[in-house]
Amino acid sequence: MANPASSSRACMFVRATYSEKEGTTARCKKETRRQWRQCKKGDLLRALGRLLSYSAGWKYLARVVGLCVCMDPQLERFADTLALAGIDITQPFDVRWYNAHAIEHSLPLSPLPTFERPPSDGTLAVLLGNSTALWPAFLRWLAAQPDPESVTDPLDTYTASVISAAVADLTGGARHDIFWVTDSSRLVSMQRVALVSGLCYHDAETQLSIHPAFGAWVAFRAVVVLDAPAARFGDSPPPLVRCLLTDADKASARDAMAAALRASDEANLCTQLHGARLHTRKPRERRRTH
Repeated sequence: MANPASSSRACMFVRATYSEKEGTTARCKKETRRQWRQCKKGDLLRALGRLLSYSAGWKYLARVVGLCVCMDPQLERFADTLALAGIDITQPFDVRWYNAHAIEHSLPLSPLPTFERPPSDGTLAVLLGNSTALWPAFLRWLAAQPDPESVTDPLDTYTASVISAAVADLTGGARHDIFWVTDSSRLVSMQRVALVSGLCYHDAETQLSIHPAFGAWVAFRAVVVLDAPAARFGDSPPPLVRCLLTDADKASARDAMAAALRASDEANLCTQLHGARLHTRKPRERRRTH
């Protein structure tokens, strides 16, 4: 009998590699690699059987293998370490993609650093985030604190400590820079990073990032820029993730986001990050009854 957990991982492998019947390997590099490692052979073969049943299965399987080979072993260990702590989204990308995207769309964003590397080399960076996998690890950490109620901003404290330790181990003192989502003085649009790196679909109306496997249940924590080349990814960014929302989904999300921003003291954040205010629907006028 198949192990339920392993079977679930095998299914996630397929979901991370495809959205319905269209190949989307470029947008889930890290998740795909993780499923390869964790699936048992029988479950993996069944998952591959489903994958290859799609019309372009062989073509996209080759793309998956290429992405797996492209990952540096040190980055793999880095991703594994963070995944154990609940930071299960580790998306490498080339700084050139983000900087060019900001210029192309006239976004009010500062470019990410390149450490004076030759333009032809690119500069390696990693987007870090999490799905709901964060919560069990975070709650275990919080319960282990001597006085959990005295911890200031416990979730931010936990993620910052975990990421900082993993980055220090990865870089070994080499030049790098960390841009935290909590640092408003050095804004980086992590939704745009997720977009240009092929990780998520970005909805321009709600400014939400939609992951092919996790949906909107994703949160980005930091972007780490490394003094290392990114030429292995090629000059061009991966294909953008296609729209994953129905019109009804968009309308519901737009209304919910507008309500959240009205209650926030940072209602101009979307303007800062994306150069445009959130689009909201005007409330319908109530018909008068006589």
